[in-house]
Amino acid sequence: MNPTFLIVFDAELAGLTPIEMPAVEPLGYGIDLDCSTDCTDDFAEVDPQSPRAIVQALIRRYTTRRGTIDDKEYGLDVRAFCNRGVTLDELRSLSTMMSAEARKDDRVESARVTVESSLVTHRLDCVVVIEPADPRLAEFTLTFAVTSAGVLVDTIGITGI
Repeated sequence: MNPTFLIVFDAELAGLTPIEMPAVEPLGYGIDLDCSTDCTDDFAEVDPQSPRAIVQALIRRYTTRRGTIDDKEYGLDVRAFCNRGVTLDELRSLSTMMSAEARKDDRVESARVTVESSLVTHRLDCVVVIEPADPRLAEFTLTFAVTSAGVLVDTIGITGI
């Protein structure tokens, strides 16, 4: 690359004023599209503080292999546990890892995870009980199945309303 060009480019870049988007209270999240793995047909938006948005963020965390995006601590691809035999200790460990992964989202105060394995169907059945950080939201549950092909969301249940 031309050294003169780089000097001029760096000088121009340094003179730019960054544009910062204002944080949205209480946790600074903006609006996102309604999607876990794909957008809805009408590209609907979802309130980023809603249980639905939190669940979608957790599903993305649970289907992203750690180290594959800019944040090297993001993700825990639970599908990898379907492609091999899993001991009872590994299942317990997976529950703990999934809970820790959920708590990385600052909208989640706590997450209790139960994982059951089926030797017949080669799938994991997961229940995540989420206590949101936002005190205005009630505790809710996410129930889903994990196969080597994907994550199948069964129910999102809101309790305490």
